[in-house]
Amino acid sequence: MIKLEIKKSVANIFFLVSVILLYFTFLSGQSGSVLPENIQGPGSQVSVITAIWNKLNGNWYNSLDAYYVTRMHGIWRDNYYLPVLMPVVCGLPSVINYMREVATDNKKLILVRCTVKKYYISKFISNIVSSMFIALSAVTLYYITLICFYDRVLVTDEDFSTVYSLYANIPMEDSVSATMFPIYLSIVKNVLYFIFYAAINGSFCFMVSALCRDIYVTTGFTVIFCYLQCCIYGQMTRQHISGGIKPAGIIANIIDPAFLRSTGKYGFYADKAALAIAVAFTIIFFNYGIMLLFTKKRFDISEH
Repeated sequence: MIKLEIKKSVANIFFLVSVILLYFTFLSGQSGSVLPENIQGPGSQVSVITAIWNKLNGNWYNSLDAYYVTRMHGIWRDNYYLPVLMPVVCGLPSVINYMREVATDNKKLILVRCTVKKYYISKFISNIVSSMFIALSAVTLYYITLICFYDRVLVTDEDFSTVYSLYANIPMEDSVSATMFPIYLSIVKNVLYFIFYAAINGSFCFMVSALCRDIYVTTGFTVIFCYLQCCIYGQMTRQHISGGIKPAGIIANIIDPAFLRSTGKYGFYADKAALAIAVAFTIIFFNYGIMLLFTKKRFDISEH
């Protein structure tokens, strides 16, 4: 049952669509200061795909931002679209499969052959697995793109020391004889946190689909909800940083849609990686619990 559900979520056209959508969402993120000022303007940034196009046309500025490792670590930090679109993108395959079963009454037929518990466990696992594989596939494509088109060698030793200090947590003076292994390890950790982030978003979309039972309403509600969440988070963060309002900072830490991005690096979860993962699992189980609560009531009333 579980293997079948995973296959239904992964081996379908919507999985491919989700991977492509997430990949292009990455490409729409900020490029960093990689273009000459006479083209880009001082301090301004363009999308990654625009920067790559300019590089192919000979417009490129060798800087720390032009290093592929810098962009790899900025995978979700420099992208305004990602927190809004992630739930829909990650939850799309499993959500559509579930809605088709409900709409065609296949759900009733399946429940004749298995228990309700086994049915929903297989749905939840397939939702998590498909969300994680969508994230991993899109990240892999994006990283290959960065390796191919961004700079693979830093211009100065000072830039390399800065990269080491930022991403490997090693002091600049110790980076002279250092290897790239700590940097690559930090990239792997970043990807793993992003995969957990994808699972959170996929479970949220799955929960909303069980409540709305319509793909268009689910998509609209999820996007609007995440957009408002990002707006509130941005406002609270600005009040905390510029105004020094501590309660605003606490609220920002609680509602941060991408809280895993700061795990082990900065902010509240700088030295609380285990807590961040525990919170991630709690959110996932909460989403599935809400889904079970509502679908059980609906099943008892109209689907029994």
